[in-house]
Amino acid sequence: NGLLWKHCLRHILRPLFYIIDSSYSPVRWIASRYIYKNPRHGDYAATAFLVTLSAFLSLSMVFWYQLTYGTLSWTVITVYYWLWVGIGGRQMGGAYTFAHKEGHNAYLYQPWFKKTIG
Repeated sequence: NGLLWKHCLRHILRPLFYIIDSSYSPVRWIASRYIYKNPRHGDYAATAFLVTLSAFLSLSMVFWYQLTYGTLSWTVITVYYWLWVGIGGRQMGGAYTFAHKEGHNAYLYQPWFKKTIG
């Protein structure tokens, strides 16, 4: 996983991440304005978006396969865990970062977001 990231995928995915995470990206602007209570926490927006998207897609893949074929192959389980760890460990690192940050900062989110999403 790390070798694949270092030699191949980082050259493709890192520029895409910088587009999502730049100072003027729509993702950061929306998060700073409507989701996070303090605009400086908009720095977390791209990572939060990508962690949520990856978790949703990988879990959806597992459910689809299970419902379609009635079982889970070792290949699907392996791909699911590979996606959970993430390329370069980013998925797991992102999930840990948010669990830690939310645990120490009860006022991270806007009140409407905190009550609705949690």
